[in-house]
Amino acid sequence: MIRFSRRAAALLLLTAAPMLASALADLSGTRTVTLHGNGGEKVVIGKVTFARNGDGYRFTYMADKQAFEERFLAMRPFGCLDGETVSLCHFPFASPQVITASDLTDLEYQFMFLQKPRASVSLNPDAGVYYEMKLVDGHIEGVLKEVDMGPIVAPEGKQARPIKREDLFAVDTSGKWLPRLTID
Repeated sequence: MIRFSRRAAALLLLTAAPMLASALADLSGTRTVTLHGNGGEKVVIGKVTFARNGDGYRFTYMADKQAFEERFLAMRPFGCLDGETVSLCHFPFASPQVITASDLTDLEYQFMFLQKPRASVSLNPDAGVYYEMKLVDGHIEGVLKEVDMGPIVAPEGKQARPIKREDLFAVDTSGKWLPRLTID
């Protein structure tokens, strides 16, 4: 009898855990996207609206146009953020815009940047910035990784997700400008 009760309790916990996690992590609605510097600096770059979609969410990102400086680089317009010595130029990739608690890749693809020295007028696809994200206590946190954007700039065939996890490089973020992203 005790054995059955423990099994029943374990089964109940296993079936209830996803429902509890889902309720705690409800992202529905509009949230603010902020980049954070190591010294407490915050730059709001827009809003994301999430709507339930089966086990996940559909989302739309609306950039805060006032946060970005428009530049014409590499034969196209970019919205850039300027630090003291570096600029981050927004380089989103068209993706389906659907996420689940375990797969935030489409959202990560919306917040890719090319970094360049502020004084430079050219962009280097090797200098990509990718915020690898995870769901934490009902909001989303991202940490800066570096990536070669070559698979997006010069694709080999049509790929829905040309950047793979193994393409991301962990870096010491202590010396990086805006190394953290939050969606609250």
